[in-house]
Amino acid sequence: MNTLQTRYTASCIFLIALATAASGWWLFCRPPVSSAAESPRPAIVIDPGHGGNDSGAAGGSAGVEKDICLTLAQMIYIELESTYRIVLTRNADYTPELFTRTQTANQSKASTFVSLHTGASVQPHANGVTVFYYSHPALRPSSPSDTTTGAEGLNSLGPTHWEHAQWRYLSGSQKLAGMVGEHLSNDLTDVPVTVQGAPVAVLAGANMPAVMVEIGYLSHPKEARNLKNRDTLEVYAKSISSAVQAFLSQHLNTE
Repeated sequence: MNTLQTRYTASCIFLIALATAASGWWLFCRPPVSSAAESPRPAIVIDPGHGGNDSGAAGGSAGVEKDICLTLAQMIYIELESTYRIVLTRNADYTPELFTRTQTANQSKASTFVSLHTGASVQPHANGVTVFYYSHPALRPSSPSDTTTGAEGLNSLGPTHWEHAQWRYLSGSQKLAGMVGEHLSNDLTDVPVTVQGAPVAVLAGANMPAVMVEIGYLSHPKEARNLKNRDTLEVYAKSISSAVQAFLSQHLNTE
């Protein structure tokens, strides 16, 4: 091979290498292409209370709280799984730590978190459903005109700690609780439904709108019998599911 041919071959190799490098650089630097197939469905985390050695409230022949809550959670799963990615904090009879329940929701990047419980009281006439959203004394408005979510209380505590994550979502959680309460009121005409705020520990670290639903009192004979009935739990499951769907259709990506 003469000198001219050698130079020509070397030039071609250099140009090919340069073009390959430029193509690789473009492929590396270009923005990712999104597709519907790659986009995950919104996640909803359902938390059946108690489990394992922690049975929760007991209702005699009606059973115990941990089993009723797991059955209801599985029913809600069936109601919503075709549209959403549903995650249960437990799917069998064991006891997740309190913080891992919320951690599951945060790691799943859930759009909503719903914790399920039953109630119990030493007063046998106590009955009804209660839907809780997170509230804390430090978040009380400082003046009649300050009716947001107690921003002054939030700011006075400095950087947001993990257990204060829910404070960013108080408005959304109140709306979610209100919608769950409204749907349950419409579907359970003979059961009183209350919506209220409380410093519920399992909701404190939730980094998304979150509620806890106490679906009735196992200490109340009639409610205990009802909660043993799968048909009754199906009504609860459909009502809670429709409320969560309605909330997400209105508020998804607005928090």
